[in-house]
This record gives sequence, structure tokens and C-alpha cells, in this order.
Amino acid sequence: MKNNKIFKTSFLVLVAAGTFILNGCQSLEPDTDGTLTADNFFQTEGDLDAAVTAQYNSLLSFATYVHGQIPYFGGDDLTTWGAGNKDNFRQYDQFNPDADNGNVKAQNWNPWWKMVLTTNTVLDHYQKVSASQEKLDNAAGQAHFLRGLAYFFLVRTYGEVPLLNSTAVTGREEKASFEAIYDQIISDFTIAKTLLPASWGDEPGRPTKWAAQSYLAHVYLTSAGFPLKNTANYALAAAEAKNVIDNGPYALVNNFADLWNDPTTQNNSESVFAINLCFSCGGWTFGNWKSVGSTSAEETGWQDFFTEIGFFNGFPEGPRKDATFTTEFPVEGGGTLTWQESLHKHPYFAKWKGTLIDGKFSYDGGGPDLNAYLMRYSELLLTHAEATIMSTGPTNSEGLESLNKVKRRAAGKPVNVADPSVDVTSATQADVVDERAWELAGEYSRWFDMVRTEIIAEVAANKDALDLPVIGTIDETKPWALIPSSEADLNPNLGN
Repeated sequence: MKNNKIFKTSFLVLVAAGTFILNGCQSLEPDTDGTLTADNFFQTEGDLDAAVTAQYNSLLSFATYVHGQIPYFGGDDLTTWGAGNKDNFRQYDQFNPDADNGNVKAQNWNPWWKMVLTTNTVLDHYQKVSASQEKLDNAAGQAHFLRGLAYFFLVRTYGEVPLLNSTAVTGREEKASFEAIYDQIISDFTIAKTLLPASWGDEPGRPTKWAAQSYLAHVYLTSAGFPLKNTANYALAAAEAKNVIDNGPYALVNNFADLWNDPTTQNNSESVFAINLCFSCGGWTFGNWKSVGSTSAEETGWQDFFTEIGFFNGFPEGPRKDATFTTEFPVEGGGTLTWQESLHKHPYFAKWKGTLIDGKFSYDGGGPDLNAYLMRYSELLLTHAEATIMSTGPTNSEGLESLNKVKRRAAGKPVNVADPSVDVTSATQADVVDERAWELAGEYSRWFDMVRTEIIAEVAANKDALDLPVIGTIDETKPWALIPSSEADLNPNLGN
């Protein structure tokens, strides 16, 4: 499938290219006995293409299953069931994490660090290849973007971590400060937006300069909140977001449900950056298996995750809510059960529903081809709205229009037509953060918003009696996921 070319290639071409790209480069030595190393690998444009493509492998590990989101289950948009084999999920949902959580290490910690190492490999060696300047710029731009993305997830998930900006590492690096890490992220996205093209044509899985600038806006917004609280960055976030809004190629899809119900149309006008997944391209490693994880027991799904009842009850009624959640489940023999009658008594996510055949999930259906959106245009609009309101005041017309466009679409109204039944004429940061929660439910956003705006305890207090209770301690000054104990054993400087 053309739209999934980049991710299909990432697994196949590297078998021939050499596994050093996938396994990191801590101990590369000159090739004296025929062993493939980075120093002698970067010879041709084909070598460069293979090395660049290898960087995307980590995104598959992170996004294929919901396990990559386990550190974010403290958010009220995600929860799991209170028994069975879901302990690794429950730990963070109940604020009682374990540093030996294997899923966190395998599908969150490891993928982001692998991406740091593969991008550093490219940046250390890409200029050795004889290629056009455009080719070299595109390679470096992708590497800077992906390294910035990796560190943006790492610092928001684990707090202070080592800062590696080359392949020369010892394995005993100390943690860098939040200031230093955010400076590096800002630098990476700033460089990326100058090097990347505006479009990749038939390879939509690669980041563009507009995606880099969109992330730069979100980084500025995030760094204006906890822990840095550099409030001057609100204005910078607003400016970067406005530039993309004014000059970029994006527009909201008119019908919210269209973002999710057809895998063939997901590289749409709203998709700023998405992981293009394709079950039919190669089986499990290419499919979006969150589809099965967000399918009820009645539908023979895995029931890994659904939404908290308190979150669902507070979600505004309308087309967006209908498209976000599944509240009725078909049963064998005909008929349906409501979510209140189901085994786990929670609404599931329709966003990841997949295809049901005779009331049961089909592994060969369209669901596993669903892309994993990492940045949608609606998020950029809400970044612009919040940053503008925080830097210029609650009645700024430009910021309010960005917010109102999202609200109109959520209510099933024309996006670009003012509507007094939906539009607001004043808004606070809390209003925009609430809108982000509903618009981006289940999409790598809610927990990070709770951390940066310091509302973790406030949100947790709204759990429903049927939601998993908090059994650990909520400390908003240390809301970070635990660094895997096996990593801290190897490098004592990583201790939690």
C-alpha cells in the first residue's frame, strides 16, 4: 500500500542494511574484520535511505498497542479492568506504579531511546554520503524531528533524563536538567522546520516542515507550564501555531467520525503527523492492535482499555461524543447490551473500534489498518487558542476563533460559520484544556495536559465509584513515570 511505504520498508530493508541501526551504536568500532559499522555503512544514497527509514521503527513499537500509553493511564480518559492480566495498566491508573513494569520498558522507554540512538547515528554520519543537498537536508531534517519527538515524550513521561546528542555515549550519563532537555527539543524542531519539505507526496508517514512547526508550538506551550513555567513561551507558542494556521495545508475534516471510520482516508487534511499502520502489509507488527484492545468482552476483544465513567459522564453530548465512544455491544443470538450491562461496565473507544463481523472482532478487518494520529490539526488549533488566551487575554478574537472551530465541529455545525449556539466570547486556560480532553480523548494528550497545568489531584477526585480507585500517592511535584529498575541497575545515575 502506497500510504504505508515508509513503515513497511523500515522492517524489510534493514535486514540487508545491518542491525547496528536498530540496536544502537554505543560501541561502534572501525571495521577491520568485515563487520558492518556506521563508519563504513554510510556510503551510498541507498545506505542513507535505509538509515533514515530505520528511525521510524520505534514508532511502530510505541503505537501498535496501547501498552505504550501505560504511563498515561493516570489521565481520566484511560482506564482498564480491575482483574485479570491488566496489572501493568492498573498501576498507573491507580497511582501505584512499579519500576519493574515490563510493558512500560518494552513499549515506551525502549522505543524512545532506540529512536534517540538511531537519529544520532544518522546525524553523526549522513554528511559522509555523496548526495544532493536536498537529499542530505531531508535526512537531517527527519532525524532532528524524530529526536525532538523522542525527547519530548521522554521528558514529559520520565522527567529529567540523560541528554544524548551523539553516538559517543558511555552508559553512565547523568540526568540533564529540564531546561537543557527542552532547549535541545526546541533546537531539534527549529532545525527540522528549516530542512524538511512542505510535502512528501505519496509518503505521508514522514514529517513535513509544517509538522515540525506544529510540534514546536506545542513544545513552547508545554514548557510554559509545569515544571519549567516559562510563561514567556505562551507568546512563542501562539506565533508558531498561527504561522501554520495561516500558511500550512491543513483544515478540519467536517465530520469528526470520518477521522476514524475509514482507514483509506486517514491521511487527510487534518493529519499533521500520523503513524501509518497497515495490517495487510505484514501481519501483527504493522497493525493497529489498539482496535482489539478497545473492544468489549461481548465482542471477543482483549478489553485492555476503555474510558473512565466520570470522564464519559462529563463529556458534552453531540456527534463528537457519539464518534468517540461505543456504548452498545452486539451479542450472540441478536440484540445488544448497553455499557452499563456489559461485563466491565464502561464505555469503550469507538475511535479504535475496528471491524465487527457477526458481532465479533475480525482480525482481518479494517481496524488494524487504522493510523495512529500523533498530531491533528484540531490539536494545533487548541494550542493556538490556549497560547493566545494565556499571552493576550481571554477575549482575543483569533484565539477564540481557533477554539470555536473545534467546538463547532464537535457539535456537528459548519466549522467556518460563526454560531452563537456554540461559540464562546471569552475563555480561560481551563476551558481550552477541557476542550483538549474531549477532542483528543485517548490520543497521547490528556495526562500531559494534567501534568503541565497541575490538575492531577483535581481530576482524580472526579472518579466514578465504578472506576478504579486511587491506592497510591498523588504527588504533583513528581508526576513522572518510574524509570525501569533494570536501567537504573545498569546506570545508577538513572535512579528514581
